[in-house]
Amino acid sequence: MWDQEKIHLEKFNEILGEHRVRPTLMLPLWDIAGFALGACSALLGKEGAMACTVAVEESISEHYNSQIRTLMEADPERYTELLQVKPTSGFY
Repeated sequence: MWDQEKIHLEKFNEILGEHRVRPTLMLPLWDIAGFALGACSALLGKEGAMACTVAVEESISEHYNSQIRTLMEADPERYTELLQVKPTSGFY
């Protein structure tokens, strides 16, 4: 799972650079929140941590899919590249 997250981070950083987009100013808060969520879920044991991970991944997938649907409805030709993104986990 850690290796997969490192791949995600590398890809998002690559995309940000390609499109000359700055990361959000809220990133330090997201880092803290992510660490806290991970630490708290670890206290739940392996099954609890995995359940938390699945819930987070499903929420993220739903959010991304909703955004893609909205963009595709607005201008399908402009955003067809989004459909070429290959998932790196079973949740997408």
